[in-house]
Amino acid sequence: MNKINKSPKNRKRRDFLLFSIFFLIITPTLVIIQRNSTPEKETEKETSELPEIYIRYDQEIKGNYYIPAVVELNKCIFLSNIKYRGRTSVVLPKKSYRLELKGRHSLYGMRIDDDWQLFGNYFDHTRMRTKLAFDLWRSLFPSNPTAILPESMFVKLFINNEFQGLYLLAERTDRRLFGLDDAQNNLNTSLLLQTPSHHYNFYVIVHWEQEYPNEEDGIYIADQIIEDLVLFINNTSNVEFFNETTGIFSKFDKKNLIDFYLFNFFILHKDFWSKNYYLVRNSIPSKFFLIPWDFDGSFGQLGWKKYDSNSEVYFQRRNLLYLRLSLNKEFMQEVKIRWAELRADLWTKEYIFDLITKMYNQIQKVLEIDLEMWKPITVEGDIQPKWPDQYLYSNDEFDLNEAVQFLYDWIEERLQFCDLYFRL
Repeated sequence: MNKINKSPKNRKRRDFLLFSIFFLIITPTLVIIQRNSTPEKETEKETSELPEIYIRYDQEIKGNYYIPAVVELNKCIFLSNIKYRGRTSVVLPKKSYRLELKGRHSLYGMRIDDDWQLFGNYFDHTRMRTKLAFDLWRSLFPSNPTAILPESMFVKLFINNEFQGLYLLAERTDRRLFGLDDAQNNLNTSLLLQTPSHHYNFYVIVHWEQEYPNEEDGIYIADQIIEDLVLFINNTSNVEFFNETTGIFSKFDKKNLIDFYLFNFFILHKDFWSKNYYLVRNSIPSKFFLIPWDFDGSFGQLGWKKYDSNSEVYFQRRNLLYLRLSLNKEFMQEVKIRWAELRADLWTKEYIFDLITKMYNQIQKVLEIDLEMWKPITVEGDIQPKWPDQYLYSNDEFDLNEAVQFLYDWIEERLQFCDLYFRL
């Protein structure tokens, strides 16, 4: 098996010198030294060598707090802050990270921004499910302008010159991603809310996390907006709920509700429907739309547990909005029509398999090393994981080729199941 060597001594000396210069000499307003040009996006021909990201810091990352860091990629050096990302990342052997650059920059041809994510994808033997979900949802954009998720690319990550494995560098899910207007201090404002971790979405009035507008700016609109939606979804008759002028489709983008349903049904998003998605709206008169998120439990895997492809999705006591929609014959007929369109023109088996094959060919060598470094282990000690213990078992007989083949087989079987389920 190929090994990735640490940087040679002269690189270490240079890195230490640069680190010292940045933190002890330069002013806070200097945010980047650019030796050549802005990082360019990888071309399809550059599949044998993944981009490398070097991050250096001299403090311990604790909790949800940023610490200073230096980031180097493609001959560019950035001042930055770094912290762990995700609620469970702190207890996992392989961490995920958030970067906050001191200034907005385009990384490898992606959008110009200062906020970036590094997904470790520890709960995925193939390390491909998150990017596959990103790319599948984004593939809907030409016919559905709400089909927005971060652009992303695989990289090799080094921290303090130690190789950390295969990571997915991605844009942030924030106001810039959705092109939201400036916030207003009223209920007509653009907004980005994240669902709380409970199992009664739109049944009860609970606080949703207000990602935008920023509550620090003194704008608190999430609770009132969620209350209005919950009361409407709970208390209206079917005639009122589906009224063409004042009903649910006057509040939500109808195509988004259809595509959101089909996408999450198809990938069988287990850790979903009751959490792990965003509610987005630009300034009124724009309508609400939903954005899927957190794909640990998708494409037949949740933790280390595999599950069958022939499963329906049940909304009872999980999501009242989709329970009401799914019980409406007219809505479900439109869902079936849309599924037939996608299967004919876009989501063919060949198209999806091609996405997987290109990813796997690009990452295979690094993936093998990554999986050797970050084997599934059981969390021990005082830290109690929030997921079942069987998701953390050690599997000494793991086979990468078998895991990738399972992904191909599962998707083929799931497509067949959905074709029957949504048959016109």
